[in-house]
Amino acid sequence: ITITSIRGDWGQTEYNGHTGWIHLDYVVPYDDIHSDTSEYAVKWNVIDISKWQGNINWDKIANADIDAVIIRIAFRGTATKVIHTDEKFYEYYEGAKKAGLHVGCYIYSAAATEEEGREEAQYVLNEIRNNNLKFDMPVYLDMEDKVVERTGKTQIFKTSKAFLDVMEEANIYSGVYCSTS
Repeated sequence: ITITSIRGDWGQTEYNGHTGWIHLDYVVPYDDIHSDTSEYAVKWNVIDISKWQGNINWDKIANADIDAVIIRIAFRGTATKVIHTDEKFYEYYEGAKKAGLHVGCYIYSAAATEEEGREEAQYVLNEIRNNNLKFDMPVYLDMEDKVVERTGKTQIFKTSKAFLDVMEEANIYSGVYCSTS
């Protein structure tokens, strides 16, 4: 993010045509040779959670210096190509919200084409709209499956861009969550 002015412990920033303020405790100067001194990166401890974590004590997480959670909302089966909602998503969403955590979500992608990227985005959008979900963290496309890797860099770019374009058109703050591979 770019901080345009500072007042005490607060930095003014702008995103998508909207001006807001962020407490400077939540950011650190971005020390990259390509940035100027007004560039900052958000400094939060974030964990990702899916049904594999089982039952969760949300108060314990909130008291463990965790600022935010990114919850798996859905996944695409690698063999069947069918998209499913994570069976624990709504339980986790409610628990994280009640504990006062910042919440985002992700879809574990097995999309190999632009069409599948758009389909995954539309699935997530339908879940958000049909259930009146509110996120203060991004909606992520999690691209780390071997099915995705095998499509190659050019196709991965096209597939992820298709997902992100749908999200941007819907005015949903989104991103890509992946490994270095």
